[in-house]
Amino acid sequence: KLVYMNTNTLTSLPDREYLSGMAEVIKYGYIWDEEFLSYLEGNTEKIISKDREALENIIFHSCRIKKEIVEQDPMEKGLRAILNYGHTVGHAIEKLMGFTLLHGECVALGMVAAGRIAVGRSLISERELDRMKKILSNYKLYNKILVSGIRFNIKDVLEATKSDKKMQGGRIKFILTKKIGKAEIYTNITDEEILSGITEIFEG
Repeated sequence: KLVYMNTNTLTSLPDREYLSGMAEVIKYGYIWDEEFLSYLEGNTEKIISKDREALENIIFHSCRIKKEIVEQDPMEKGLRAILNYGHTVGHAIEKLMGFTLLHGECVALGMVAAGRIAVGRSLISERELDRMKKILSNYKLYNKILVSGIRFNIKDVLEATKSDKKMQGGRIKFILTKKIGKAEIYTNITDEEILSGITEIFEG
C-alpha cells in the first residue's frame, strides 16, 4: 500500500499499480479529512506524474489520518472499521473477478457503490456522488473498462458481499459517509440497497 512506501519506492511502481494504491489514499479523504480530499482533487496531475513534493504530502497525510483513527480505537471496538470504506463490495468484486483487477481498483468501485447507497439514504447528494466518480475517474479508478470483462451478475456480487468475513451478528457492517470527512458504520443495510450500489458500478 502507498502509505507504507517512501517516495523512491513509489516513483518506481508501474503506473497501474501506483494509481490503484491511490484508492486507499482517496478513501482517507472521504472518511476523515475533507481538506486532504480537496488537495487530491486539485493536484491530480502532479500526483499522477509522481511529483516528489506531492508524494511526500500524500504519504504524510495518509499516515497521519490512519494514526489518528487507530489511536482513537486501539482495540478495534468500533471507529477503526471505517478504514474498510469501499472494501465490502470491493472485496466481493475482487474475488469474483479472480483477482484480475487490482485491490485499489476494486476498492474504488466499492466506494462508488457505497456512495449510491448513501445517496439513497439522503446522507449525501447526487452531486457529491458525481464528484466522487469524477475524482476516481481522474485517477483512472472508475471507468467501464474495469468491469468490461465481468462474467457474473449483480446478485452474484450481493451473495459474495454477504459472505464477507467482517459481518457482525449475521449482518453486514457497511461504511457510509454522512458527509466528506465523516464516515459511520451501519448494520441495517438491506439487500435492495446493496443491489442499488452494485448496479451503480455496472450501469452508472
